[in-house]
Amino acid sequence: MACLVLLGTGKQGIAQTAGDPASLSMDEFVQQVLERNPAIAADQAAIDAGMLRIPQMGTLPDPMVSFSLMNIPVSTFRLNQEPMTMKQLTVTQGFPARGVLGARSAVAEAGVQVASSQLHLTSEQLRQKAKTAYLNLFFMGESISIVTENQALLQQFIQNAETRYTTGRGIQQDVLKAQLEHSRLTEKLIILEERQVGLVGQLNAMRDMPAGTPIELLTIPAGIPETFTVVDLSEAARKQNPALARARSMIDKRQTSIELAKRLRRPSWSVSTAYGQRDGDRRDFLTGMVGMVVPIRAGRKQNKAVEEAQALLTEAQYRLRSVELQIESIIENLASELNRSRRLVELYAGQILPQAEGVLTSALEGYRVDQVDFLTLIAAQATLFNYQLEAVRVTTDYHRQIADLEAVTGTSLDDLARR
Repeated sequence: MACLVLLGTGKQGIAQTAGDPASLSMDEFVQQVLERNPAIAADQAAIDAGMLRIPQMGTLPDPMVSFSLMNIPVSTFRLNQEPMTMKQLTVTQGFPARGVLGARSAVAEAGVQVASSQLHLTSEQLRQKAKTAYLNLFFMGESISIVTENQALLQQFIQNAETRYTTGRGIQQDVLKAQLEHSRLTEKLIILEERQVGLVGQLNAMRDMPAGTPIELLTIPAGIPETFTVVDLSEAARKQNPALARARSMIDKRQTSIELAKRLRRPSWSVSTAYGQRDGDRRDFLTGMVGMVVPIRAGRKQNKAVEEAQALLTEAQYRLRSVELQIESIIENLASELNRSRRLVELYAGQILPQAEGVLTSALEGYRVDQVDFLTLIAAQATLFNYQLEAVRVTTDYHRQIADLEAVTGTSLDDLARR
């Protein structure tokens, strides 16, 4: 019997619809998800919108143009009767306090940095989800292959038991027991295949393809040499974790918001010029005006806005610390789980599976010479089957933990191990 090549490659075909299934490695699938998933496009659109907001925030408000008819006598409504009657055109331009436009632009630029860090975070989250979904489907495909192989083996047992029964060397109970075990595997195969259909649909949805698009999983990555420590992982996370980067960019935005709130406490200005035209031989008028918005309620408005911005900065700083603590805990747990999974993978590959195969081979040889009963043979087969499934689960967990660690550190463990 073929056993799973742990920490190496596996191959299984997944045909959901007519047509040849497409070969798809984990890296290829992840790349497809990052290129096609609408969440990435949404975050990129948010960045584009933020870039367009920057020049808006650094530009003066539009001037206001007004037209008025002044001092018209209500008795006649004639425009040339009174010397003070005029038609007046006024243009007013507002000017924020010094530094306000620059501060608003800085807040907008900081918002773009937040959006960029959100795009990075979304990409890493999608990368992790894509790898997890891929590995789940890999596990399902390997499990189906193991069930199919064991079904074929049990079919041989059934034929052998039937032959021995018809020749008087066996009992009918052996035949029925083998048939029951075969039916049990058929039940498991049906369940696994149905789950496989759902997982294929999930993978296709992540890469924005029709749910029934067939997939053939060929390989999973080789194991990563553990030449890194928890300290290495924590240091990498501090530098490259996308959640930390987003929290830091939010702090930068809050700090620029404080500067803007402080500048908004200063008076803003407006300059107006008006041209008054009078009918007849009367001279026209030109008027200039300067206005100022006086923050007489600064204690209840502008000062409170500064305090609000400072409180939001404090919130962002605490959130950053909270994320740091969560990441440290996650790294500790994942590093421990990865070490355990590596040891289990090596144990299954080097000892448990070869021993289980040896037990089955010995039981089969003993059964052929009537030294081992049929129930012992079935038990040996069931033991090997269970260990094969567990080996696949352990291997899948191992690679899933690698994906989780890469997500939390923001870097490839393969690259980290080479440093």
